[in-house]
Amino acid sequence: MIPYLKADPEPFIVLSTGTWSICMNLFNESPLSAYDLERDCLHFLNIHGRTVKASRLFMGEEFKCQVQQLNECFHQSEQYHHGVRFDQTGYDRACQRGTGLFQKFHLNSSLYGYPNDGAFSPENFGSYEDAYHQMVYELVLLQVESLKLVAWDSPAKKLCGWRFWAKPSICADAATTIT
Repeated sequence: MIPYLKADPEPFIVLSTGTWSICMNLFNESPLSAYDLERDCLHFLNIHGRTVKASRLFMGEEFKCQVQQLNECFHQSEQYHHGVRFDQTGYDRACQRGTGLFQKFHLNSSLYGYPNDGAFSPENFGSYEDAYHQMVYELVLLQVESLKLVAWDSPAKKLCGWRFWAKPSICADAATTIT
């Protein structure tokens, strides 16, 4: 993060994804509340010894389990999801359906105000692509809520991200449409 800090003095938030999806706000030194701690927020120390507020989700593992479920239900290969492209109609259908159509394996959606008890049923979807858009929509909503935990009460207006757990174009398109 030092290169980011040296290159641009304007406040920003970092979103790093992989097995864990971590949002770090180097410009938010606010103490962690019980609400934050319940949602797995934590503090790191920056190079000057000041706190850096961070939130995290076990998103990469969640995504992997959800894709495996889709592959099994729709009889697709392990890599099939790499070929799925963002489709506005699929996204619109996901918005109309709302959330709670996928039982989360590693995330507690209810902590963020979304239902967590939906049982996935392939009959609810016309295709793998339709189900995939729904799943990404639900996960991106949780990511946005996790991001808000560190963005709240902060001057940061920029988001720097790398390594997306889904096809970057689908995540970026869905996140842009949501926000």
